[in-house]
Amino acid sequence: MAETITIPQLSKGKDKLVDYLKKLLSDVMLTAEHKITPTRLKILVTYAYQNSSEIINKPIVLIAPTLFSENDIKGTGKSIITLNKSIIDWFKDNTLIQDQAEIVFSITFFPNVNNNQKLPLLPLESISIPIRYISEFKTFVT
Repeated sequence: MAETITIPQLSKGKDKLVDYLKKLLSDVMLTAEHKITPTRLKILVTYAYQNSSEIINKPIVLIAPTLFSENDIKGTGKSIITLNKSIIDWFKDNTLIQDQAEIVFSITFFPNVNNNQKLPLLPLESISIPIRYISEFKTFVT
């Protein structure tokens, strides 16, 4: 099993989910030359929490391979807006939140649109954001 990478808290409880999504996307899309290139990503988002002695993972959303761009890193792109809304809506519809729970991302990189290759290039598993870091979820925590 892959080791979990936890995204550090951005500030003390004032950041919204979209702030963490922007940070996550900028971290995975930034090139060695410090440039952002449009990237096709498949993103699986799950809700993970401890139940007795085991960790339970519940699926939140699966984004099919989608082009993410610099606008998404700014928080204004259609892809990040859709992802953010899907996650928030899931939490509004499900009363599962615990203070120690996490949102876990599995991200798979795909070749750019110009490339005819359809196979994934690189998977990144288990990137997490603790629920308690996200300001929108403070009212949901049990």
